[in-house]
Amino acid sequence: MMRKLLSATASAAWIRLLRRLKADQRGGVLMIMGFALIPLTFAVGFGIDYARAMSLKTQLDAAADAAALAAVAPSMILQTGSAPGNAASAMFNTQASLLSGYRNLQMTPTILDGTSGSSGALGYLRKATVTYTAESINIFGGILGAPTLTIKGTSTASAAQPPNVDFYLAMDNSPSMLLPAT
Repeated sequence: MMRKLLSATASAAWIRLLRRLKADQRGGVLMIMGFALIPLTFAVGFGIDYARAMSLKTQLDAAADAAALAAVAPSMILQTGSAPGNAASAMFNTQASLLSGYRNLQMTPTILDGTSGSSGALGYLRKATVTYTAESINIFGGILGAPTLTIKGTSTASAAQPPNVDFYLAMDNSPSMLLPAT
């Protein structure tokens, strides 16, 4: 009997405590903010890391564009062998060396030469493709085990050298042409 009375009293005390906690709203926002502050900080940090990676990607895309254009420049269009690929690599590496916040940068230029039109009647054609891969170094993500974000890009440019065309001009300078000229 005594045990039953104590358990009824204890359960009534628990019910009163739960009702009091439910009704008490002081400091609730502070506690929620305290719990939410850590995930919010990391969410903002990952956003900053992602924005930095996309900014780096934009700058590396511009370097890849310049490298592809360097391989098809008028001064390079008739050069064969490794010269166009070397020009593209030099242009990309020069511009990429001015950037920071990345590692393991790999760039591959692909140069395709040929002729346009059937039997090359329309001229010499070159297509240059520059592909790169790099890892953007994270600041906040490294704390949670994601030290880098991989970024990739491709740029393509093409240009044609027109064929050499001979023009012939026939002039009639006989006395018969003198009359209309006067």
